[in-house]
Amino acid sequence: MKAIAALSAGLACAGTALAAQASVELLPQSRVASGSVTLGQVARVRGDDLSQVRALVKLPIGHAPAAGQGMTLEREALAAWAGQRLHDRGTVTWEGPAQGLVLADSRTVEGEAIAGAASQALREWLSARSERSEVQLAWPPQDVQVPEGAPRLQARSLARSPLRSRMVVWVDVWSGNRFVRTVPVSFAVQAWREIPVAARPVEAGAPLDAANVEKRGIDIAALDGAPLARQAGDPVRATHALHAGEPLRARDAAPVPLVQRGQWASLRSGTGAVMTEARVEVLQDGRAGENVRVRQPGAMAQVTARVVGPGQLEIAR
Repeated sequence: MKAIAALSAGLACAGTALAAQASVELLPQSRVASGSVTLGQVARVRGDDLSQVRALVKLPIGHAPAAGQGMTLEREALAAWAGQRLHDRGTVTWEGPAQGLVLADSRTVEGEAIAGAASQALREWLSARSERSEVQLAWPPQDVQVPEGAPRLQARSLARSPLRSRMVVWVDVWSGNRFVRTVPVSFAVQAWREIPVAARPVEAGAPLDAANVEKRGIDIAALDGAPLARQAGDPVRATHALHAGEPLRARDAAPVPLVQRGQWASLRSGTGAVMTEARVEVLQDGRAGENVRVRQPGAMAQVTARVVGPGQLEIAR
């Protein structure tokens, strides 16, 4: 906390000179609302002349400290300030302690309430992504001092956050319409959901079909990557060897090509009602709509064909 060394210039109180004497007693401690602070908020002012007393009471001396903080007022500095601004207002006697502490009016938002808001937001987010979940507060957030007003806690959206075993929820603290600060709240997370796992050891390139895959309840928060989301009728194969019981992640699978290198496929060509079909060797993997290189038996030349179905090609145009 800093002693007031200088206060805003240009403030003045007009009035007629007073012969009466006033006394100002600095309070050891005072509380003020946010905004400008006047002498009457931090001291007791007495005197016989109402005009003089009013001028002293309304004398601006600075701005209130931030919520939860304070500042020290020096009695001598106040006396000098008042003497400069009210030199024609008569004699003033200064009393009280040499220093006074000024605290901002505030209220406490408990860390427990902040953690509760974060926990609720996280649980709601997890409920849409798992069948069962558990969250544990890593450490409690500290209390927050806010200016007088209706406190409000608002957890920030987790919509774009990846699911992890350690998650942070950011909570904005408001007092009425005034933003105060943002508090991070950390949690240890477990979230279970049935996902595909390898039913047996699977070699790289093997199909991830009903024979090789089963579903089990897994803590997906502990997975290193997003779980594999399989679509019905969308065949996939393993991108690398898998152990039995290994949870399948998105990067563990790739779509199965409709035609594969070394495979024989049917190539259709022609226009209108006249179509021919030939057997060709596929020289590269291809998915629906992709162009691949093929070669007819015994031929050296290659042609490009478009994949139209499993083992089905047509001349690319």
